[in-house]
Amino acid sequence: MPSKVTFIKQNPQPLLFLALLLANFGVYIPWLGLYGDDWSYLYLYHAAGAGAYPAFVSADRPFSAWVYMLFTPLFGEWVAGYHLLLLGLRWLAAYLFWRILLRIWPGQRRLAFAAAAILCIYPGFKQQPLPLEFILHFTVLCLFFLSLWLMLQAASAQKRAWLWNAAGAVSALSLFSVEYFIGLEILRPLLLWFVLRESVPNPRQRLRKIAWLWLPYLGVLAGFLYWRVFIYSFQFYQPQFLNGLRTDAPKTLVMLAWSVVESLWKAAFQSWPLPLSTQQGLPELMLRAAVALTGFAAAAWLLARAERARPASSEPDSLPWEALLTGLLGMFAAGWPYWLTYIPIWLEFPWDRPLLSFLPGVAIFLAALLEVLFRPRVWKFAAALLFASALVTNFVNARSYIQRWQQASSYLQQLTIRAPGLEPGAILLTHDIGLDYYGDSSLTPAINWAYAPDLQGTTLLYRMFDLNVRMNSLWVGLDPSKPLEHNYRTLTFEGDPKDYLVVYLNPNGCLRVLGPGDIPSPATPDWLSDLSASARLELIQTAPAQPARLPHVFGRPPQDAWCGAFQQIELARQTGNIVLAASQARQTVEEGLTARDRSEYLPLIAVLAQDGDWSTARLLAERAAEITELRPALRAQLEALAADPALDAGQVSALLAAIPQ
Repeated sequence: MPSKVTFIKQNPQPLLFLALLLANFGVYIPWLGLYGDDWSYLYLYHAAGAGAYPAFVSADRPFSAWVYMLFTPLFGEWVAGYHLLLLGLRWLAAYLFWRILLRIWPGQRRLAFAAAAILCIYPGFKQQPLPLEFILHFTVLCLFFLSLWLMLQAASAQKRAWLWNAAGAVSALSLFSVEYFIGLEILRPLLLWFVLRESVPNPRQRLRKIAWLWLPYLGVLAGFLYWRVFIYSFQFYQPQFLNGLRTDAPKTLVMLAWSVVESLWKAAFQSWPLPLSTQQGLPELMLRAAVALTGFAAAAWLLARAERARPASSEPDSLPWEALLTGLLGMFAAGWPYWLTYIPIWLEFPWDRPLLSFLPGVAIFLAALLEVLFRPRVWKFAAALLFASALVTNFVNARSYIQRWQQASSYLQQLTIRAPGLEPGAILLTHDIGLDYYGDSSLTPAINWAYAPDLQGTTLLYRMFDLNVRMNSLWVGLDPSKPLEHNYRTLTFEGDPKDYLVVYLNPNGCLRVLGPGDIPSPATPDWLSDLSASARLELIQTAPAQPARLPHVFGRPPQDAWCGAFQQIELARQTGNIVLAASQARQTVEEGLTARDRSEYLPLIAVLAQDGDWSTARLLAERAAEITELRPALRAQLEALAADPALDAGQVSALLAAIPQ
């Protein structure tokens, strides 16, 4: 036991990497959920099992299925488990990265630690909360680092160097699973040059040994490029740069140069903001400032202690200029797959994902830059500032994901209250879902899971379409006499294009299921309102044998009292139970519940008037009329009531007269 304690004291870096990961990402795991393509991957396992992954991923990354077939049977439908797995993979990547850098520059221990720490906390890549999607990428990153380490071991091995290199080449085959790190393959001969310069001082002999050691990896790279270009071809992203050279070479080259500079600047420097601004409001500003100051103070204290405990021999031998240039080359090499295909590199979702490719180069570059710019006594404060920036940026990012998970939970919960059941084949049409990190292809599996939890296979019973992005590609020109067929990879759907519901999430309001005669919110797009005139509300099963329920992965979502009550009122109104709907509407008023989007008062006014409760109807009409933009819709609602001969025309006229022009 004492020897283990001594070893940990002498080598605390792996534990520090874990602490950094927990502080920046791990503490948020209990409140994170599923986002983007996570839903498709987990739903596929739920409905079809791990054996369905090879066909599912065959369209873009046919050699990636093994990752999901390995991990999904272990973690099943445990969402937090996948977040922990992704955190563990990032820790393993940092550990291997640290060992590689110590092997290349043994005299630069502080640089190696700083670079691995940056790999842990880097805030440019903001999609750490997407666990199922990115376990693939971080698994491949770990295997890439493992192949580098094995290659470097082969370079110094006295016996069986071929065995180390063969194992490294096998690890390098992970390139076929995901291509994110293909550009970094160019670093292999350079790293071998650094490692062999003392044991093989003769340049010619060193080049021959480098060629021998590099050959297996060069073969893997050549095989991948041949397969990717000539066999598998470019399935989604085409090399637009080459087309640009043929049509307008000078303009294309200028654009390339600008893209290179802009991407490197974003990856290395712009990814490290300190998001503090008075525009956020004083409480938010103070919260972020507290996180930043806490991170800075903790990092400065730990680094100061580490510096006092560090033996003198661990100080760097010289300024790490070659590490600085290696990091810059790593960033430059990482960007070519994106620059050639015109894939954008941004700092916002979803195009921050390319920054994952830049991560190793950025880590080396920034760690070396800290060594070059700052003396040892100042270095720890610069590093602490970098940590504080990452901590507050990752805090803001994690909170955004947590809020969107809660909103998605509320969205689906409201849908299941408003529509306890749906006829198979129902199509949900919407416009701009209103949930960052989600699209119609990610909500569709969740809807199928909620309404058909026992469904097996890859055939979907329900499909959501966001016409904000699919209007021209899907809906315009659609033949209503033919079945609508739509596939997302191997998840297939077929339905009657006339069997649709219109679903819309009002900004800062509740979910609306719009049908014929409904008066929508002014925020609802006109063409979506037009579609609601033909929506088939009879697709909603108001009393199904097995009511829809949220998938268990949501846990216990937060309750929105107003929206829950609103959906129950809408459901009762659809069934024609006006007495129940009016009773529920009165109850919301008595309980002090209020609508954030006051257009939601309109259907309540209708049922209250139909039930003869004119005083409560007038109260809600006055609340709605306070919003000037809502008055035309309110008048339209009251004019529709005036056309009902069963209602008191005088009461309706009095309500209309009370609405300001």
